[in-house]
Amino acid sequence: MCSTSRRYARTALCQAVPSLAERERRNQIEIIDHQDWYVVTGKPDPDSTPRGWVEREERAQAA
Repeated sequence: MCSTSRRYARTALCQAVPSLAERERRNQIEIIDHQDWYVVTGKPDPDSTPRGWVEREERAQAA
């Protein structure tokens, strides 16, 4: 289920990126709740957070 902030972000981004739904389907963009983004292990991890950013960027560029 989408959080309120994810729904708000998606609604706002759709105004600037008409192809947002298609880009999401193609895994070129992913809207993630901030809690899922920064706290993967249940606590903030300064090492895994940037690594996760890079991994997601690489997947998006490969899509």
